[in-house]
This record gives sequence, structure tokens and C-alpha cells, in this order.
Amino acid sequence: MGAAPPQPPWPAWARDWLRDRMRVAAHAQNRYLFLMLLASGYTLATHLTPGDVVQVPFLGLAVPRPLVEAFAVSFLGTLMLAFLGSSEAMYINLTLQAPALGVDMKALSYRELSDPEPNLLDFLGYSTFINGQPTLFTPFGWAVLYSLPLIATVGWAIWLWRGGIETCCGPWRWLIAVHVFNGAILLLVSVRLLPFLYSHWRPQKNPRE
Repeated sequence: MGAAPPQPPWPAWARDWLRDRMRVAAHAQNRYLFLMLLASGYTLATHLTPGDVVQVPFLGLAVPRPLVEAFAVSFLGTLMLAFLGSSEAMYINLTLQAPALGVDMKALSYRELSDPEPNLLDFLGYSTFINGQPTLFTPFGWAVLYSLPLIATVGWAIWLWRGGIETCCGPWRWLIAVHVFNGAILLLVSVRLLPFLYSHWRPQKNPRE
């Protein structure tokens, strides 16, 4: 009699459940990234537009610039935290949920579950590959191409926040509370961003991890 076919190291239902959880987190991350980049472009355009009043199309109102830019920082910071949180949710699925379901993570490739739906940043990193394989340029190129949009977004939010602090606050003294809140969010984002970027660069440097 022939040998029995090898059995997968995890139950099929557990694999599918885990993939669904990863896909939900990836969908959310893609949405947060899109909104983050869209909001950054919009606020950059309004910042470069002269005048003390900004037209906000989705509100149909003309809003004083200090109000728009203060709450734009809140919006960008919150989106960035949500983006980082979605990545943390995927990490929890892989390191806590998978073992509890009997999934053998050693039998999975890095991309099989951790990258179910690549986003814009992932595809920028993939542009350093040739014929599906990483090149000598990949670790450096991935670090730059993947990191730059996120670093630029955080840098732009910090620039807006600093400008709001310097011109604070005119007739809106209550904006001080908003700027303090924004500063706390940006500090948390800055602390969390570097470990996040390193966790995505490390597998490109050491593909077997």
C-alpha cells in the first residue's frame, strides 16, 4: 500500500478562519491608508491656498483656517493610530490566535497569512523585486519606498500642529485643548511608527524569518 498523503499541519477550518480575520484587518488597513493619504493631499492643498478661510466641500461651508488645520491634525493622527492598530491586530492573529487554533506557524511562509491583501505601500516595496524574487536593492528600497509615505504623512501632521501652536488661537481659545490632544496623538504615533516600520523591513533583510 502506498504511503498516506501528508496531512496539513493545521485544521482547514482554522486556516480559513484565520485568513478571514487577516483579510478583515487588511481591508481596514487599506481604507485607513487611503483616507490618510487623501486627507494629507487635501490639507496640503488648502494650506497652500491663500486666505484666512478654507472651503470645505463635503460640509458646504467656508471654515476659518485655524479650525480646519487643527482638526485636520486630529483626523490624520487618529487615522495613523488606526492604521498601526490594524497591523497590531494582524500580529495578534498570527502570534496568539493561530497557536490557539492549532495552526503551525513554522509551516507557513511569511506572506501566506501576514500579507493577504497588499496595500499601496506593499506594492511600492514589491517594485524592487525582479521575476518575483528580492534583489540586493530590496532591503534598502523597501525601507525607503514603504516608509516614505508614512513618514511624510506624520511629518506633515507635525508641521500643521506646530503651525497651529505658533498662531494659537485667535478668538478660539478652546483650540488649546485640541492642540494638546493632537500633540499627545502625534507623540504616540511617532513612538509606534518606528517599531512598525522595522517589523516590515526585517523580513526583507532576512527573508527566512
